[in-house]
Amino acid sequence: MGLFFAGGSGGNFIASLLADMYSIPLPVETTDANEFICHGNNFITAHHMFQVWALDEPNPGDGHFEQFTAYPSRWKEWLELAKQNQTHFIIINSKDPCYTCNLGGIKASIKEGWKFKMVTRDMLESGDRDAKFNASWPKAWKRYKWAEQQYIKNNIPVTYFEFDELFLTDVKNSIKRLCDAFGPVNNIDKYVKIAQDYANKNQQLLTKYNNNVIVNFNKEPIRYSKRYPRIWAV
Repeated sequence: MGLFFAGGSGGNFIASLLADMYSIPLPVETTDANEFICHGNNFITAHHMFQVWALDEPNPGDGHFEQFTAYPSRWKEWLELAKQNQTHFIIINSKDPCYTCNLGGIKASIKEGWKFKMVTRDMLESGDRDAKFNASWPKAWKRYKWAEQQYIKNNIPVTYFEFDELFLTDVKNSIKRLCDAFGPVNNIDKYVKIAQDYANKNQQLLTKYNNNVIVNFNKEPIRYSKRYPRIWAV
């Protein structure tokens, strides 16, 4: 199985949860910042979308807002391998990228010893909001939605989640959907509680380090095109 997830949306945590649910051998490290670091293997992998594009880029990490506009030559190869192996993908997207990017930024800042402050203000703040942020981060939702359509078009199994449903508003049904995709487990409530505890710790981090973040998952996400969207390194 493979996971694609937007920054800060808990993809590594879900990988570790699946490993526990289905007894998958997966090395996992955890940090004091409630961060899960998974070392993928032949059973399960977790990636941000830009990492697939980065296969064809010499310096994928140069600049957080680096733009990848070329359709990656290895994407078709990626899809072909997924079709041949019938790899089941999980996509975790975020209708409120500011919330999840703040969350990921706080965790990265803690990991780096606060050498860089990687947190932002909320999109709902006043008009002095950084224009570059407003122009770029909403495209992240568009990109992951496009990836879902790519998998569906190519008959590749995919289960799609919005971050808020998976961790905040519909946790039990979301875990049930994982079970529908990969098989039943004993004591589903155990895994629901693990996911809820993870989400509660995340909220504690946001409250402690950036309590001006306003949850805004109810806004209408931008329309996505079935054509290849311009994407950013998220």
